[in-house]
Amino acid sequence: MFSPRIDQLTITYADVAQHGALIDFVRRSRFRLIQFGMATLSLPLDQYHISVAWHGERPVALLLATPAANQTAWVRSCALDGISIAYHAELIGLLASTLIYHAPCRALFYSSDHYDNWLSDILRGVGFVAHNTIIALETHHYQALPHATPATLAPLGLAEYGDIQRIDAQAFDPEWQKTSHDVRELTSGDGLSLIGVVDNVPVAYAIANWHDNHTTFHLVRIAVLPAYQGRRIASQLLNAVLEHGFVQGATRVTLNTQRNNYAALALYTRAGFTATGEQYEVIRAQSHGVPE
Repeated sequence: MFSPRIDQLTITYADVAQHGALIDFVRRSRFRLIQFGMATLSLPLDQYHISVAWHGERPVALLLATPAANQTAWVRSCALDGISIAYHAELIGLLASTLIYHAPCRALFYSSDHYDNWLSDILRGVGFVAHNTIIALETHHYQALPHATPATLAPLGLAEYGDIQRIDAQAFDPEWQKTSHDVRELTSGDGLSLIGVVDNVPVAYAIANWHDNHTTFHLVRIAVLPAYQGRRIASQLLNAVLEHGFVQGATRVTLNTQRNNYAALALYTRAGFTATGEQYEVIRAQSHGVPE
């Protein structure tokens, strides 16, 4: 098959009107990386930042990011088709540079594991720098944490989605905050989603989902408003997640957290969690599309 050279390609920042065709391109590409599977390709079409390489009118490569809060975004996918592997690294670097300079973001982030360190290496070459490290923890038994009942726990419903974003906005930096689409996706399965209420005010939440044929219960997030931290609400939520998971047949409960989130690490250690050895490097680039 004919493979065009880099100098035969045109690289642009895609217009939203092109996004539908470009998502289809990712789906059929022979070489592709997609974080979070097809859920990444199911966002509303105006929720993408895409740089694309064209050979004539045909897309042959792209790099795709999805938005987080406060004008930040995460690189989630790259795809190439009909391009010689000898050109992959150079071309992805050019696509990344295009995102950095044209995406309407304050910052771009990427998180990798040992399967896709090659993409981190390419991104570092065009300006991404170390930002944080995510570590994986697990426990195989329910070790209840001491707590009173500081909050009333109830199933998290559609009416609380706005509360989730309000809690995230105060509890996390923008890149870690969940979008409304994230919350819908995370709460759409048969996992456990709880809202914690104190004096009729939603102040905390927890979301956990099943994986590995219903043997692994993964804690996606526990979040507590800063003004209510220190009241053991996180312990109350964590106990509820652990009890639910193991009663429903989990052989382990897992979670990921930032390596420098010492308060969270202390909580999880008290509950019996230990590090698995897996970790995910997070890198960051300041975007020029919106001034920092």
